[in-house]
Amino acid sequence: MAQPQRRRSSIMLSPFADKAKNDTVAFATKPVAAAEAKKGVEVVAGCAKCSAADHAAFVAELNEDEANEHKLNVVATWKEGRLFSVAQIKAVLETLTSVKTRVAIVEMLGPRATDPKHGGDIVEMFQYNKEKETCAAIFSARGKQTDRAASSGMNPMAALAAAAPAPPPAPVAAPAPPPAPVAPAPVAPPAPVAPAAPPVAAAAPVRRRSSLPRHRATSNPVTHTVNLDDHVSSSDDEGAAAPPPPPKKAVGFSPDVADSADTGGRRAKSAARHKMSVARQHLENNKIDLDRVTDHHGLFTLEELQAFKADRHFPHVDPTKLEALTPEEQERIAALHAMDPELQKQLAFKAMTDVLATSVASALAAAAVLDTWTQPAYAIPVPNAGTFYWLAETVGKVPLVGSKLAGEITNVVDALAVSMKDAALTVARDARTKACYDAIIADLQPAENMVELCAKPGGAFADALVKTADAALAKSMEPVVKAVMEKHTLTATWQTGIAAYNGAASKIPGCEPMDFDLDKYVLDQILATIGLLVRSNEAATRACVPADASDAVKQVFGGGMRDPDELIMALVLVPKGDPRQFVVEAPKLPTKDARGPIKTTGGLAIVLKDGETTCAGGMNYAFLGVGQPTDDDAVGVAPQFYLDGKFLVAEACGKTLLLDFCYGRYHEGNRVVLANSTKGDKETFAKHRSTEWVLTKEQTLQTCRNSSYVLGIRLDENKPKETAAAE
Repeated sequence: MAQPQRRRSSIMLSPFADKAKNDTVAFATKPVAAAEAKKGVEVVAGCAKCSAADHAAFVAELNEDEANEHKLNVVATWKEGRLFSVAQIKAVLETLTSVKTRVAIVEMLGPRATDPKHGGDIVEMFQYNKEKETCAAIFSARGKQTDRAASSGMNPMAALAAAAPAPPPAPVAAPAPPPAPVAPAPVAPPAPVAPAAPPVAAAAPVRRRSSLPRHRATSNPVTHTVNLDDHVSSSDDEGAAAPPPPPKKAVGFSPDVADSADTGGRRAKSAARHKMSVARQHLENNKIDLDRVTDHHGLFTLEELQAFKADRHFPHVDPTKLEALTPEEQERIAALHAMDPELQKQLAFKAMTDVLATSVASALAAAAVLDTWTQPAYAIPVPNAGTFYWLAETVGKVPLVGSKLAGEITNVVDALAVSMKDAALTVARDARTKACYDAIIADLQPAENMVELCAKPGGAFADALVKTADAALAKSMEPVVKAVMEKHTLTATWQTGIAAYNGAASKIPGCEPMDFDLDKYVLDQILATIGLLVRSNEAATRACVPADASDAVKQVFGGGMRDPDELIMALVLVPKGDPRQFVVEAPKLPTKDARGPIKTTGGLAIVLKDGETTCAGGMNYAFLGVGQPTDDDAVGVAPQFYLDGKFLVAEACGKTLLLDFCYGRYHEGNRVVLANSTKGDKETFAKHRSTEWVLTKEQTLQTCRNSSYVLGIRLDENKPKETAAAE
């Protein structure tokens, strides 16, 4: 009995021992003391894997209240009796903004991870070493626990998910006293032998199953016919055997994740097959030409494409060819072409104003719901959060007072995240906000390219509204935001944060005090979120015209407006390992002395999607895509990049711009752009605030601030109405 006790005491020397020593408990041969349970010890015997339905209900309950205390209580309730995959834990963490709360939840759910070897995905969600080390220790300990289960002859999942067998608890209940009454002397010695028997009997069949690899490479040739069902994987059926996939070699865009050499990456392979299935289903639903997809994305092998196209016909989407359109579309387009050019312009303008009016109404209705502002695509980031956390980590090293000052700073950041949502909700619900938008739409004038705007994809009207009326809209909204901010707790919280920051900054030589226009920032971010919602609603209306739409909208978009098949796909953030990720051709990024384009292994490049910048939220944006570079000086030109420190800089549209995220938001699908601040280069290239990039060993461009994301492309340019979402 001394040996296990000694192992536990050695682990307690670690600063994270209270959360990371669970690996000695689940299969312990003696009961867990109450004192040990308080230190984070988890007994997972008898727990079952959390199903997809339960996990969805779990996340929904988490989102019912933004208070961190509520979220911790929900996690404490839901974790009982359940085991969670790393992907499920990550989905829970993504609903949170507080770093402390994230760490606390990792400490609660990490010891219940079914696949701790993938714990690195959780570790990479944190920016600073303290949190990274805490999480790494938890998953390392959990990995040792599952490894011991496997080495003991038991399937780890069976050992964790199944209740402990009846025989083993018997010797556990009394290590020494029970043998005494059973037999005075001769019978006592056989007693210790009893515990060894049950594992042998129970483990034998399980060991034979677990020793077989799920996918075994063979030398036999494989004939593969692509079917959507072949690539659908179920997270609730991990134990089922899956047929071995055929040998693959991606033909252009991204390495085939399913062919990873990582022998322990079963879950990664399953996730990759699922993503491929989703991509295929999207291509089918949206009638995207597969020949172009082969050239531009390389998501599938040539053999798969041939088999796929043999069973399904994908007409090439080209609005200039009537044979590609339905009879209803042909009739509508013929009537529009027969109209006088001036009447065409007036009809297009009427359709635009009607679509914008309904899209704005729907956007403001969504913005009046708190849940909208909790979604990563719409949530307002805490301003200068990177600077706050950098100072907290730096000042935390100051003797005696460092930890107190660091705590004050991080607490303010958490409070700001909550107050920011409520302030945005208050502005969206204000009747004056809708009046401002209505007035701007009423003042719009027909542009010369009205008919062209109708033919463009997605939210072309919303984009035009931003370009022509963003300044006027911001000016009319200033009094509304100012009135809300004067009475809102966000202002007081920010003042507390500034005082804490400047007080801590005074302890660091060379650290300047913070000066920031909070009202302007809140205004810009609220307009950005409403703009995304407007764009989403417009795209949905174009794809499926509502029955109550105006006659002008029905005449222009009735029958479903097919988007032109773009040769430049948007550049966005995607998770690491996603098949859509951008794989850089060159082993190194361009330098200031040797500038050049950034190309993929398939010969494509990062190019401009528009020939001019758009001013929004105090930033100048040049939207980027991936496609064949052209020699033009506008759309399709490949900017000449160079690395300045960790900034990727380019000269484009007559400006010096850096590779950045749209509106400073870090989430899957957000646009990656070239940007600079309207205040000048000092603001653009500010330390701890601007975007930095690093080229990984897999030749992907990864964000330094959030290493969960890399550069990639967006396939779903415009989703159907029922699944419409912002960029």
